[in-house]
Amino acid sequence: MVWLVLAAGRSSRFNGDKLLAPLRDGRPLILHTLEKLPQATPVYVITRPDNPALIEVLVKHFRQSPNQAQHLLVCPEAPLGMGHVIAWSIRTLRAQHNLDWIGILLGDMPFVAPQTFYDLQLLAERVGQPFIITPTFNGKRGHPVLFSHAMQLHLENLSGDVGAGHWLRDPGLAAMIIRHEVDDPGILDDIDTREQLQSYLA
Repeated sequence: MVWLVLAAGRSSRFNGDKLLAPLRDGRPLILHTLEKLPQATPVYVITRPDNPALIEVLVKHFRQSPNQAQHLLVCPEAPLGMGHVIAWSIRTLRAQHNLDWIGILLGDMPFVAPQTFYDLQLLAERVGQPFIITPTFNGKRGHPVLFSHAMQLHLENLSGDVGAGHWLRDPGLAAMIIRHEVDDPGILDDIDTREQLQSYLA
């Protein structure tokens, strides 16, 4: 099991790099996201090569983090869109590891409760293959999403700016998706605009 954190977007709606935006304690948003992840599980953060400021923050964080299994992946295909980023990341990880599960999290979601990650990992260990696990809050699907080994191959076929969400809405996939209700509204909350950030900081 590994966690893949997507941090390769351009924050076009934010008018700046939202992942570097400071939250209440003055530290960048991306660090809050990473610190919620289980320390005993490997974490891979995927970003684009033309974002040296974010890369610098991540490298410094990894050096200081108690989780020694945190890694940075720089995707050369990032300009082609999120679908390419996910596909490249999955191919890269599968070439290095035989992974039963990969959990995908958006880097701009710092409000997911740590317990949610643990609960989803435990569920993945129990259900086995081949499934996809999505958390829900009040019936609404959120993030992160966990993909079993058999389902990861489909992610390698993504392209353009279409992420996994479009594929997950395929009616033919419904029987393979486990919807796990959690008491965590943070699975629905990301930060896309400065207005959303200011609302949180208020």
